[in-house]
Amino acid sequence: MLKLLKGAWSAPHKKTPFPPVRRLITDLMYEAKRKHNIYEMFQADITDFMAWRASAGDAGCSITTYVLTCFAHAVQKQPDMQAYRSAFGGSLITFDAVDVSYTVEKSIEGQPVAWAYMIRDAGRKPLMDVEAALQRAKTAPLEGSAGWARAIRLARLPRLIRRLFWLGPRYSPFLMKRHLGSVGVTSVGMFSKGGLSLLPLSPLTLTLSIGAIEQKLEQRDGEIIERQVISLCLIADHDIIDGAPLARFAEALRGKISAPDVLIGGESVSQR
Repeated sequence: MLKLLKGAWSAPHKKTPFPPVRRLITDLMYEAKRKHNIYEMFQADITDFMAWRASAGDAGCSITTYVLTCFAHAVQKQPDMQAYRSAFGGSLITFDAVDVSYTVEKSIEGQPVAWAYMIRDAGRKPLMDVEAALQRAKTAPLEGSAGWARAIRLARLPRLIRRLFWLGPRYSPFLMKRHLGSVGVTSVGMFSKGGLSLLPLSPLTLTLSIGAIEQKLEQRDGEIIERQVISLCLIADHDIIDGAPLARFAEALRGKISAPDVLIGGESVSQR
């Protein structure tokens, strides 16, 4: 038995310190697991948007920007999708402004780090304003910033003390919105291929996961045409949102994404 145990521990390997910032990720996942999440997976046609994007060149925007903006504007029209229970659960707090928490991958000392940036009042922002905000988030230095310094100080505290900080956002919708936003978006699933999307854990009432793009054939007026569709997944807190309202919201979001004319300055881009 001792020989077997010794052999198990002697396998070739390397040992590296656990990054302190990942402790904050484990805290986030611990909090997210408290939610009774439900999922709505669907696809949206982005053929018209992709055609506009190809013709716009440098004046265009990223796919993430477009889908995120459509999502924020859809929530703005249905604010009950970003409601939160009050401290004692006796009432719902429904916010007017849509603050989107968007996760960006940063590199710190050669290691990838997921970092959340806030886009305030995104439900009223024009498409290109959201594009500018996302570009700033992607290019702004993280290491050395005030936010990074606070995160590192928090990450180095004992786990019990770190998780005490979550009591504020857990029981105060206003602290949740201030520090984590009212809804979330992640586009990590876009790095995959085919009709795949990520099913993340989230402490927010509503989160959108943007997945991969694929080509699909569709028959219209007796002709076979090729369309581009993007896989999406909505993650919702079932304590707040039921399946039927979530499905209706997904259908409204699908329609908004498939018809980009309104967001793109009223310019008609439809090829249907």
